[in-house]
Amino acid sequence: MSSNEDSVGKEPEGAKASRLVSGNIGTEGATTSQLVAGNIEFEALSDQLEELNISQLGNETHCSICREQYVHPVQLPCKHSFCYLCIKGATARSGRCALCRRTIPADYLERPGIVDVRSIEAVLKKGDTFQWFYEARNGGWWMYEERTSQEIEKAHARNAEKCSVQILGYNYTVDFKENVQYREDIPTRRRKIKRDKVAAEGGVKGVAGVWLPPPAPPASAT
Repeated sequence: MSSNEDSVGKEPEGAKASRLVSGNIGTEGATTSQLVAGNIEFEALSDQLEELNISQLGNETHCSICREQYVHPVQLPCKHSFCYLCIKGATARSGRCALCRRTIPADYLERPGIVDVRSIEAVLKKGDTFQWFYEARNGGWWMYEERTSQEIEKAHARNAEKCSVQILGYNYTVDFKENVQYREDIPTRRRKIKRDKVAAEGGVKGVAGVWLPPPAPPASAT
């Protein structure tokens, strides 16, 4: 058989590797060099997709976990953004970003300034409307995140004795008769709850674990 006949039907070097990346063929029959080339190309493609995803974050308006519009959004070191409570619940289990799986520093979500305080202050300025609060461990009160507060208020308006809400990925029961909340898998660990106006509650620490900044000291007299 001539050399021309030998070349008929053969793939150019690297073609099989390219098809490995695209998923068109399996690894059986591929040479080591083709597999290595395919892996390099796949990793390069993954990096390009990740960079594209990060570059488009500025246009995103919805959280990738709850699929709803951001509530108190947080941007992680990897540049992915989520609702504060959504990513706090996710990282409590895995310690990683829910999208790219990069490790998140253990204290990152507890750092001051992680959430734009203007979004918190806007909620606390609703002094003439009723909101729901839960007891803080060391005194004072936290306001429920807006969506959770609305769910509780709707159940309260229906004169329900209890309602179930999801917080940090866990199911919680809100008991209106006992005025407590508890995680359904740990019913003995309870916190007091109350319905009140923000203006009437002076011990508010913040919203759903997001601290308000301390008040600025008064300007000194000159």
